[in-house]
Amino acid sequence: MHNTTTRRKAIISGIGALIGVAGASAARAQTPEFRIKFGTDAPESFPLVIYARQAAQQIAKETGGRMQIEIFPASQLGTSTDMLSQVRSGALEMIGLQGATLSTLVPVAAINAVGFAFSDYPTVWRAMDGDLGNLVRKSFAPSGLQMPMRMWDSGFRLVFNKVRPVATPDDLKAMKIRVPVSPLWLSMFKGLGTSPVSINVGELYSALQTGIADGCELPISGFDSLKAYEVQKYCAVTNHIWDGYWPVFNARTWSRIPAPMQEIVVKAFDAAGVEQRKYNEQLSTDLVAQLQKKGVVFNRPPQEPFRQMLAKAGFYEEWRQKFGPEAWATLERYTGKLS
Repeated sequence: MHNTTTRRKAIISGIGALIGVAGASAARAQTPEFRIKFGTDAPESFPLVIYARQAAQQIAKETGGRMQIEIFPASQLGTSTDMLSQVRSGALEMIGLQGATLSTLVPVAAINAVGFAFSDYPTVWRAMDGDLGNLVRKSFAPSGLQMPMRMWDSGFRLVFNKVRPVATPDDLKAMKIRVPVSPLWLSMFKGLGTSPVSINVGELYSALQTGIADGCELPISGFDSLKAYEVQKYCAVTNHIWDGYWPVFNARTWSRIPAPMQEIVVKAFDAAGVEQRKYNEQLSTDLVAQLQKKGVVFNRPPQEPFRQMLAKAGFYEEWRQKFGPEAWATLERYTGKLS
């Protein structure tokens, strides 16, 4: 098993070297023509932030300093919903937000997060790099947003809590589970019998600490980055949802960038995104042993009872109607029939 801390240090060290090269190039250039602020709710140590910095430095290098992208992690520019509003208005040029958050603006952005839809990463990437991802991108055009790049990985999501191990849906009954600010998440966890609470990620730790929520559902890398293991004890490896981050531009900002520079941006973010996917998948495996040493107790419940409970609650039929027949059929081309 790889040493995650060592790999993180190596990646950050490599990015530091890139910064030096890019900085020298920028120094020789005139004042940057394009200064891009990139906001995200992801913590500083999260793979999204690490690799976004790598992409930014590559872009500065290849444009000779004509474009500079500054990363603002950990909700420095406001909550995820605040940043979404800012990027629509043009007050913020770029964001990296999960489909769950973006779905508050364009509901189909959450289609990848249908409960228990994806069984593994190869299926995820065939869908999100293929027709399903293209469908989501096109849906954002009327909203003043541009999504020219591949989706990045946030990970399969697990259920954490401080009350008891979760082996069956009954173990979740009436438990207050924090979910992202997303109608689909609320619908899913209501269908599973919980009392879901929508809370932005920047407020999650304090909500868990004070008992506003008994538990949460997160990718394991997010759980670790937020140090939620300090206030949570149990982890059920449900893999109930896969979600990712979209790098999103304000459409007016994107249209002002010359086509050759757009190509550099897309190439750099896509290359960094592919590396981030690999890193995040391995990190998810490495973190199990590390979190066990910190006292987190893991179990892996069977998925079928949870899926049956959602079907009985009408969850799949509700979202088939909300997403529409075309989007649902596109999803099922990759996942198989959902019931």
